[in-house]
Formats: sequence, C-alpha cells, structure tokens
Amino acid sequence: MRWHHFFYLTIAIFLSFVAASLAHFTEGSKPRTILIADGEDKGLLVYLRVPAPLFFAGDIVDAQNRQVPFEAQFLTVNRVGNALAFSLSQSDISDNPNDFSDRLNAAHIFRQAGRPLEARVLRWAIHSDLPKTSLSSVAEAREALSTPVLEVDPSFGAAYIDVELALDEAEKRLDLQVKSALPFVILPPSVSIDNHIRDLRGNSAVSIRETGQLQDWVTVDGSSLRAGLLFVWQGILHILLGTDHVLFVVCIALGAGAWRKLVLRVTAFTLGHAMTLVIAFLGYVPNATWFIPAVETAIAATVVYAALAAWLQRMDAPWVLLVTGLLHGLGFSFVLSEILGPGSPALSLSLASFTLGIEFGQLALLALVLAAMAGIGTMSFQGARALRLMALGVSGSIAVYWTLTRGLELLSVV
Repeated sequence: MRWHHFFYLTIAIFLSFVAASLAHFTEGSKPRTILIADGEDKGLLVYLRVPAPLFFAGDIVDAQNRQVPFEAQFLTVNRVGNALAFSLSQSDISDNPNDFSDRLNAAHIFRQAGRPLEARVLRWAIHSDLPKTSLSSVAEAREALSTPVLEVDPSFGAAYIDVELALDEAEKRLDLQVKSALPFVILPPSVSIDNHIRDLRGNSAVSIRETGQLQDWVTVDGSSLRAGLLFVWQGILHILLGTDHVLFVVCIALGAGAWRKLVLRVTAFTLGHAMTLVIAFLGYVPNATWFIPAVETAIAATVVYAALAAWLQRMDAPWVLLVTGLLHGLGFSFVLSEILGPGSPALSLSLASFTLGIEFGQLALLALVLAAMAGIGTMSFQGARALRLMALGVSGSIAVYWTLTRGLELLSVV
C-alpha cells in the first residue's frame, strides 16, 4: 500500500486505543419495571420496581442546582473515610408513612385519552438491592411486596423499592400512558436507566422497553405488533452500534467472492448466532464471572480471523462461520437480557423480533459495503482493491487491540 494508506491505518489504530470498544452489557444499568394489570373489581393495578434514588430525584436536582450537599427526608448519612455514605432510614419511614407514601405516589403520572388518572399507593416494600425474583406476574409482584422489613438500613444507591398503585378510575382496555413526574437527574456516565414496561391486562402479555428517565409519555396499548416492532428496532440498533459485529460483517462482505459463497457464509453465521442467542438467553450457559469476558475476547478474536481470512481470500469454509456465529450469538444474548429484563412475558415474540432485527441490520450492512465497493470498482479497480485492503487492515488492527485488552480483563477475573 502507499504511504497515505499506512497513515490512515496508523490513525485508526491510534483512535482504537483512545476510544473504548462497545460492550454487550452496561455496568451500572439500573432497571425500572412497570407492570400493569387488571384491578380485581374495577380500574387497574400498577406494580413498580424502581431504584430508590429515582424517588429522590427532586432533592438531588435541587442540591445540584444550589451546589449544596445532598440531603433529604428518610435518608441518613455517615462519613466513611473522605466519602459520605447514604442509607434509607427505615425508622424514619415507619414514623412518617404518609409522607413516604406521598413521595412514592408523586414519582409517576398516568393518563388515559388525555385525562389524568389519580394513583393511590396501596403498599410498598424496600429491598437492599435488585431482587432476584422477576416482576413478570401479579403473583410475583405481590410476593415481592410481602418482603419483611430489613434488619439493616439499606444503602441508598443500591436499594430498590417495590410499590403497588391503584388507578381506580382507569378503564381496563383503553391505552394507558405513563411518564416520570420527577425532574431530570444528571447521572454519572457509568449509570443508565432501563425501563421495562409490561402489560398484563386481559389475556395479553406484552413487554416494551424504553431507555432514559421517562421524561416523555410512553403509551401502553397492549399491541403485540408494536411491541414486536420495538424489539426489531432494538436488534437493528444493536448490530449497527455493536462495533465488533459491524467489523465482522464488513470483513465477510470484503472477503466475498461469488454470490453463492457469500450466501452460504451469511447463512452459516446466521444459523450459529440464532441458536446460541436463544440457548444463552434461556440460561443454558455458565453463570461464572469469567464467562462474559471470555465470550467478548473470543468475539474480538473472530474479527481478527475474518479480517485475515478476507485479506488472504481464504474465507471458504461455512462451518467456520457457523462456529463464529455461535460466539456472536452469545454476545447478542447479553444485550437481549438487558433489553428484556428478568422474567419478561411474551418471550417468544421478543426473541423472534430481536433476532429478525439483527438479520435486517446485518443485511443492510452487507448491502451497503458491497454497493460501496462496486461503485468504487467501476471508477478504479486499483482504488477499490487498495481501499479493501486498507479497511481489512484497520479492522484487523482494531480487533487485535480488543482481543488483547479483553484478554487482560479475562485474566483479571479468572
């Protein structure tokens, strides 16, 4: 290659060192679950599972705006070294149950057909951290609410609060809208809010997912089609935003020879990741701390292989693509676990829709790369060849870096 090709390659390698690769899971992701069910006589019941700090968003924002130390009712603070440690005061909550109930009730607002609905807190339970029991049915929600009072005041940052609300005036079959009534909190970069909204009204079981602090209205209409399309979009986003998957697909496209061979490779890769996506999501994989780093390291290594095989024009064995597909499917399952949350209803619809979205994104990438190379090839065969080799060199170099850094992370937990 000419000198400017090596210049671009050097820049790309440098950027790969200063930019973090996208992972398949988010450390510090805080799930909020909203489960909607029919009331026993009339109206609707809403079960919430919310990170405790979200109920104190108003106090947090006030402290941020006034640039003063954070403090709020129902919290105790202790100094641990040079840091402050906040806890939920169960005794304060027990002494002032109406005030605490008002705080829980004021965190979310609901409406139907543009008409606001008054919510009524029935009961609540405090957990020291995210409960292992999922919130996928009314029975599970009620079981979680029967949790006894904790022996020790829980850490404020780790605690979760389950709440049962009654919407007495709600119509059971009308679309329901929900949003946060709290101000937007500036979160640390490592923290994100992942909202799982589950509609169990009637005989339906629909799950949708929204990210962020629910500052805008979210419509819950019980539509399986809408829920499915949301998961298709999540699959498309993941394949397009997952850098390692993007580079792998690009290398497959750049290593393409005849169309028949490309079809065989893509089919083998698709079969592989579809199988392990389902198997891993259903829990038939190790639960050890080393497993996710090991899979992430192996995925990075598959990109190195794909780049090298495409460079040498030796990507001819569909079974190799099948094996690499198995690894990438494990990576997809980590993301899907975050998107769905534990114990999600309508599991078959969500799995099928997410897988379909991955395929759409994968095909779009293949078409884009092949079209670009064909267009460049019509203008300059040598230019297209140089660009192809440069793209493979950049992809392989980035993947080598990922393999080394992820391998070091793996060694730290083994």
